[in-house]
Amino acid sequence: MLDFVNTFRLLETRGIILHILDAPGDPATANGRAMLQMLCVFAEWESRVKSERVKAAMVILRQQGRHTGGKPPWGYKVVGPRRNRESGTPGNRRLIPDWEERALMLEVARVYFVKHSWEAAAARLRGMQREALRERGLRDLSAFHTGGWQKSQNVSNCPPIFRRQWSWETCKRALECLVRIVGVEGGRWIGDPELRKRLEEAK
Repeated sequence: MLDFVNTFRLLETRGIILHILDAPGDPATANGRAMLQMLCVFAEWESRVKSERVKAAMVILRQQGRHTGGKPPWGYKVVGPRRNRESGTPGNRRLIPDWEERALMLEVARVYFVKHSWEAAAARLRGMQREALRERGLRDLSAFHTGGWQKSQNVSNCPPIFRRQWSWETCKRALECLVRIVGVEGGRWIGDPELRKRLEEAK
């Protein structure tokens, strides 16, 4: 509503005459302008109602542990069938803990809390990545990705060690997300008591 009023006033001050083909009246008249403003009010109301419904649906999906779309957050993966558009069969995509990725996040936390260096944490994860590549007989990530993994499987099924470029920024993000997970779920699943204590204090 405010956007329409401000735009209309700006056009008037610049001497621009606004013609709306499907308007219920002439914008140059009082009645025509009032009708346009009423249309804007109802358009804004409709937009807000849709927004409230979408937000409410997202809250329900999160409470049910179901996937709301986009990439899964750190420490989680998406499982379950997708919605079949042809048959109309509803999907049941949901988020579950990704214990492999959480193990990598714990390794980042362990190295950082000991050495207080993001670069040290990144070097450790890159070393783990190289070891995993050697186990598969590969030398670098490009050989892994061009080997057909991403073509034949969903990216979320890719081993977590290969999903990311382990820079110091990535490691910092991993620790921030781990602290958030511990704040929401608690740290009972963390086997190292000292590390669990540090993470719970960090939240």
